Amino acid sequence: METFYEQMPKLSNALAKTIGHRNFDPEKYVKSVSTQSDGDKDLEEEKLRVQSLGEDTAQILKKQVYKYYQQFIDTAKEISYVEGEMFQLQHILTEQKNLMKVMTDIYSVKDDEKKEDNGSKRSESTSREDRKRVMSSLRDRVEGFPDSPNSSRFLVYDNDVKELELENFSEIRKVHLFLFNDSLMITTWAGMRRGQLVPGKYKFQQILDLKDLAVINVRDLGPVKKSFKVMSFLLSDTVMFQCETTKEKRQWLEILDETKNKFLADQEAGLDNDVPLSPVSPTLSALNPFETEFSTSPKHESAATSVNEIWLADMPEDLDVYIAQRYFEDAVDLIKKAEEYFATNPSAKDMENDLKVRKAQLVAVLVKELGTAPDRSHRGGPTAARRPVALLTKLGESTKACQLFLSNRSNAVSYALRQIRAEGYLGLYITKLCNVFFTGLKDTMVEFELAFSNYHGCYSKLVVWSNMEIKGFVDLVAQQVFTRRADIAEIADCTSTILSQCKATNIAGMDFEYTVSSLLLPDIETSMKDHRCKVIDAVKLRSSEELWRPTNCGTPQMLLKLQEEMEGYGIANIYQYSYNECFCHLTNSTLSFTRALVVHVDSVVKMYLPELKVPMLDGIEAIAKCYTEFIAGCLVSEKERPDKAKLIKRNAMFVAESLLPLIETKIQRCILQLPKQLADLRIEFIKRTSD
Repeated sequence: METFYEQMPKLSNALAKTIGHRNFDPEKYVKSVSTQSDGDKDLEEEKLRVQSLGEDTAQILKKQVYKYYQQFIDTAKEISYVEGEMFQLQHILTEQKNLMKVMTDIYSVKDDEKKEDNGSKRSESTSREDRKRVMSSLRDRVEGFPDSPNSSRFLVYDNDVKELELENFSEIRKVHLFLFNDSLMITTWAGMRRGQLVPGKYKFQQILDLKDLAVINVRDLGPVKKSFKVMSFLLSDTVMFQCETTKEKRQWLEILDETKNKFLADQEAGLDNDVPLSPVSPTLSALNPFETEFSTSPKHESAATSVNEIWLADMPEDLDVYIAQRYFEDAVDLIKKAEEYFATNPSAKDMENDLKVRKAQLVAVLVKELGTAPDRSHRGGPTAARRPVALLTKLGESTKACQLFLSNRSNAVSYALRQIRAEGYLGLYITKLCNVFFTGLKDTMVEFELAFSNYHGCYSKLVVWSNMEIKGFVDLVAQQVFTRRADIAEIADCTSTILSQCKATNIAGMDFEYTVSSLLLPDIETSMKDHRCKVIDAVKLRSSEELWRPTNCGTPQMLLKLQEEMEGYGIANIYQYSYNECFCHLTNSTLSFTRALVVHVDSVVKMYLPELKVPMLDGIEAIAKCYTEFIAGCLVSEKERPDKAKLIKRNAMFVAESLLPLIETKIQRCILQLPKQLADLRIEFIKRTSD
């Protein structure tokens, strides 16, 4: 706390120590302040000091967060790394535990083998009758009990648990689990007496195959205690259960693990599940790694010879471990190796179903990696999707990988665009949007070529995706740029930025300039027509108020500013129209017309597209013709007033010799040919004003 107080201002330091004390009582503090104050003014001052302290504290906390932000990130990474190591350690300990149990059972069975040999046949027949009797009783107690094609199914363990919601860990219902030697059955209580659930009668809900089952131990954190998860790879479903006691949870985990291992081992060895597992004395002879050395029965010998590859026998469990520990590359290599082995050894295809299940599970995990969750960061860029895309293509899922990759990039680009705030000058905002969008588009194409260069059928999806993304981007830009209130110069700058950025994004032989131009064409044409109408209306309004007087700038500095402005528009001979240090022969209407026409021409030239040549020339001709007709008419009406006529001719000469040639030059640079209709208009105007 000393560091915190040192950062506080001197006036707030004492107050901070008082309020930050461990035994601080707000009520006593308020009473002491009210008794010591002389009136409302003291209370207001104390209130302001407390508010100032709160603001200072917030600023200090914010600085501390920024200061230690990188440490938070590093700590989170370390925690994630340690969690992965703990998971691996737990798996190793579980394997060691199973191995020790197997070795213990081997020698205990050897010692008691002679004693139990005489009564083995009688106990075997008795146990089978007991199992049949239990299964028959279950059919009566469980409503909708499923019929099993496996006649050797028997009950291993059952108990009551609570089913929890995965999101908020609230209790959904109370269920009863029945663990068989080959499956796990989930039932609910069906009996009711006086509105209360009565044990003994159950209703079937779901049955899960043990070979497609994974049991996950859930750590005790917060409200989640004494719980475990059951995940079905085949159904892509996860259920969480909560036990009454920790001992009961540990018992469930041990029995589920042992039963699944026994079931998988019997399936691989081709054995029948004749001996039930119990939580007290599990028999794991199928997991015995020394069975070929100690066992001489014909059944065991045939099982050993049927699995002629050790790695193939361990393949399902190895794939489960690789997927759980996120060693996806090792899982893909093992799958490819198994597929090659099955292709050359048809006799081993009985394990091909297990391979298909694990392959589907791995594909589902990789698909989730490429998916877009709300809480997932998009800062990794397209390279973050390189690993799952490469693995999916190796597994023969190139079409799915292409679709998910493009969907991932769509969400990433959309997220990046949403982070840009529309603040200040519109052109700057559009420039940021273009940089983000076209850079994302370019990166996506580069990464796409690296990932799918050998899959030519995927390029059609890239073309369709690119067109859809560009259409969405143009719609977003059009909503911001092409509005009735937008200035034509801003619209021109934004359009020019979009087109120039688009030209720089021609990757992999794909040219998006035509697509962008065709999408922008209607809005650009509408903006040109709207601005043309506004300029014509403004020219008519100025013309109606024209008194044909020279412009008085007031001071030489203002005249110099006017000359610099006209030079900026491209009119170099503006100085010959100035006189008496602050006067200009050009009238206000002529100057306003010059500004409006030059701005309009510069804007439409920036937005020029080949399809807009005719409407662009027609619009410029209409604006120029509006003012030239006005000057010609005024020249006729003011013939009787020589001074007025002389001033009108000076303005007409400026329009004909300086302004219109400048406009023709600008347009000629744009369309690479002389605008004949503007040249004809200028020649006709010169003839009419020179008479």
